[in-house]
Amino acid sequence: MADRNPSPPRLSAEEIELIQYDNIGETVFSKKWVLGTLMKLVQSLQSTTEDSEEGQNDERASSREGEDNASHELSDDFEKELCELWDMSMNGDVAAFLEEVETTEVLLDAVLKSQNPRVTEICVGILANMACSHGVCVKMLSNKDLVDIVTVLLDEPDAPVLVEVTRLIHVCLSNDEVESQWMVVLEAETVFKNFMYILENSLNVDLLTNCSQVVDKVLDTNDEMLRAWADLPLVTAVCEAMKQMHMRSEQLHIVETLLHILQMVSTVEQGVQGLVSCVSVVPLLCHFIAECGHDEGGIVVGREVSLTESFSVLNVILVADPITVLTAMEKDPRIMKVLLGLLGYSCKIHRKRSKSSLNRLSFTETVENKFERSFSKEESTEENEKNNAEKIKATDADSEPLTDKAHVAHGENAELNENVQKSDHQADNHEGSLVDQAEETNTSKTTDEAPSSSQETMKDQNDGISDQVNITDVHHQYFTVATSFLKDVISESAKAPQCVSSMLAPHETLLQKIVHYASRITVYNTLVCELVESTLSTSELSSLHKKLSERLYTQKVRQCLL
Repeated sequence: MADRNPSPPRLSAEEIELIQYDNIGETVFSKKWVLGTLMKLVQSLQSTTEDSEEGQNDERASSREGEDNASHELSDDFEKELCELWDMSMNGDVAAFLEEVETTEVLLDAVLKSQNPRVTEICVGILANMACSHGVCVKMLSNKDLVDIVTVLLDEPDAPVLVEVTRLIHVCLSNDEVESQWMVVLEAETVFKNFMYILENSLNVDLLTNCSQVVDKVLDTNDEMLRAWADLPLVTAVCEAMKQMHMRSEQLHIVETLLHILQMVSTVEQGVQGLVSCVSVVPLLCHFIAECGHDEGGIVVGREVSLTESFSVLNVILVADPITVLTAMEKDPRIMKVLLGLLGYSCKIHRKRSKSSLNRLSFTETVENKFERSFSKEESTEENEKNNAEKIKATDADSEPLTDKAHVAHGENAELNENVQKSDHQADNHEGSLVDQAEETNTSKTTDEAPSSSQETMKDQNDGISDQVNITDVHHQYFTVATSFLKDVISESAKAPQCVSSMLAPHETLLQKIVHYASRITVYNTLVCELVESTLSTSELSSLHKKLSERLYTQKVRQCLL
């Protein structure tokens, strides 16, 4: 212990306060450094303004234009300091301090006076970071010049500046307390047209991302804006933006936002006309479904929402212009594969989460018990028939005529049940693999999502309370949209019978399996029955109608209850 260095003396409260006095909040960022950087910005703008005024008064101003432009350039060291401040401003404590020292006014003044796009970009970027703090964002809007200056910047030709401007607007729209102030400004025709222009003409992915999020937020929040702008120009702009995206990359989330815009447009009559008039919509939607709807493992889990949006928009166009949609679908067989795969996936999820017969058709207690008894009796009869058939083979030749009669009496039902089981087995191993592989590939993901997305409540039937199951809303939406689209495709088959028949032929077994299982679910039963009924629209599908009708669960129920 004699060789141990002595401990440093403990700091007094005054010394600790003195050391921490320069810290911003709980951070180690220096107040002095931040204020010094802001002062440098103000001084650089003053010198730039003076140089500009001298240049205007000088008769040789034109010859000095190059010198003025050079003076507007930032030094590397000062630009680095501004970028460091930009990064720091994302911290909540730093953002609060910046607002406390009225940095908003300083930055807006810099935007107005600066002739350097890089300075404008950094200043607006700092404002956008500050706005990410909820309370700071509210205080920033007390400056009435903020909204006006930012909206004027939408006319800037510099893409990096526009990236930060649109990001600032999107951040503010995400704040409930200031959203209404921005919505009033964005309702102006000239302002919203700027966003449409950017969507239609920009090649900058970051800019398209921010712009699409702003447009999506505005149209989703304001029904009047949706009715006013849901037309061909907006549809064209969205389609042009989609063309700049790579479907199988990190840009997929931007495509999903653009698809949501198209889906909202499809809810307005004028928007439907715009969708039908735009020749790019159907090819883009079909390309997205084919490229992103599945991979080697089956349906891609996590893209169900975007696929549902795509089929929803296609359905609207199908009703107005069936030939265009059916022709596009026939050209790429992957589209029908994805559609049925989405239906099968929804059934798989339902089956996986259904651990009792409560998800099947709802009956009163008496009728349900009768159904269960009949169903059990049917199974018992089938088992007895199977045993009898084995005994028949072992009997003497003298008893063959008698046993043959008994076998014939029940042979038809046994053969039907055997065919049904065989068909189910084939569907599981062949067409059903589209769904099975997707489920196996993404087992961990769907398992993690189950607690958050699924709500199943059961009430005890013995207490006299009816059965109740809340099926996952999101998967119910998938199934509803996909089934409605498939039903309309089949209903329109009279206009292109060979087209629809050729699309469905490779997937008949999977479709039979989907009908058989989904018709057991109360909320799906009506949809499935309507789907089967739609196959009567053309004679080319008569055989399919017969097969699907035999697989309807309601038919079995009625037979058992008789």
